[in-house]
Amino acid sequence: MNETNAKSRAQRLRSEIDAARHRVAASAEAVAYRTDVKARAKDAVENGKDKLLALIAQSFDTVKDSVGKAASTAQSGANDLGERARPHVEAALETVQGAADSVAEHVTPVIETVKDAAQSAVATAHQVADAASDAIASGKDALSGSDTEPAINVTGA
Repeated sequence: MNETNAKSRAQRLRSEIDAARHRVAASAEAVAYRTDVKARAKDAVENGKDKLLALIAQSFDTVKDSVGKAASTAQSGANDLGERARPHVEAALETVQGAADSVAEHVTPVIETVKDAAQSAVATAHQVADAASDAIASGKDALSGSDTEPAINVTGA
């Protein structure tokens, strides 16, 4: 009976030690991510870039759909009208189509400009992250008083 209790207690202690190891590892990973300015900046820029491009695409699709619906509605109206009204409706349809073409023509350069700006922002963020990493490394070196690597590397660098 005593041996069974000892084995049970040993197993429970092993389980507690294993759980503690997992918690410490998770905490260390979280600290490493928080101190990795370059990775966090890159993640933020990529997320922002993705959201911006998705918003642009969605806006363009919305404009395109609206213009398509307007053209379709104008076409349906033309079919319902008599021959006397048909030329006016067709002229309106051409005007709407011309406006749609003009919008598409002007939106495309804007999209390209936004893409260029996003790429420039990504490059700038990378430069800032590199400078921050260098500053952190310099600070660590200054605090340690030597050029040797610290015993525990929390940045993952």
